[in-house]
Amino acid sequence: MPKTPVDSPQALGRRRVLTTAAWAAPVLATAVASPMASASPCTLQYPGSVRFTAVGALPANYTRSTTTPTLAGSANVALVGAPAKVTPFTVSITSAAVSTNYVRRAENFSLLNATETPQGGGAPVAGVARFAIVQTAPAGGAPPAGAANIGQTVTFTFPRPVRSLSFNILGFTRSGIATYGDAAYITGATFTSGANGSQVSGQGTKTNPWTTNTVNADPVNSINAPQVSAANSVTGVSFAGPLTTFSIHYYSSLGVGAAQGLFLSNMNFTASCG
Repeated sequence: MPKTPVDSPQALGRRRVLTTAAWAAPVLATAVASPMASASPCTLQYPGSVRFTAVGALPANYTRSTTTPTLAGSANVALVGAPAKVTPFTVSITSAAVSTNYVRRAENFSLLNATETPQGGGAPVAGVARFAIVQTAPAGGAPPAGAANIGQTVTFTFPRPVRSLSFNILGFTRSGIATYGDAAYITGATFTSGANGSQVSGQGTKTNPWTTNTVNADPVNSINAPQVSAANSVTGVSFAGPLTTFSIHYYSSLGVGAAQGLFLSNMNFTASCG
């Protein structure tokens, strides 16, 4: 059988095919896995609380203003588990009167034993001290529907967004001689109104405020009636967030003028460290 010369057209054709096949062969690349970037500690959420009363070994962290004690206060919050070098987290609380007819009393913005008189009364007692919003309702009965000049507005401001904020509003009462009737609503952030006690109606909005639906305070000296009970409180007011501020508007839905007070429980939330 005759041999094909090395430089014959057939041999050259075979070399071209082999060369082309070699270049066309797939290359198996070795992938080098790069480590996943670690999440920054400050993208995480850490629990914090504004404490008006101690919780176990954690003392209250709210203090009234030294210059305007009935108008302002603050809480220096330590976020649990956050890195040591954390941006300070100070919650501020301020009051704005929305009617010159309302008087914010000396007990306003103080921490009181919420089991005594309509004005709060008494010094703080471990486990029962609460943030007090205390004022004197003007004479003349309820404000006109939708009126803006009612009571005082208490505004809470957080230095950065918080989530899962929750607290209770305690002590909606109404006098037996119609001198006042507690009413309140929230603005500034979307919230869930929580559970009303049997003596409280409404959903906490401006168009449907929380009000007292029964006489539940002694007409002369309400120290004889519970200032705070499950029946006259709203529990589980909750904000999914994120939010940086909200306001509670507090006024009287009826009456001829008298002292009135509401109380707030500790506030729990989560926030980033900076």
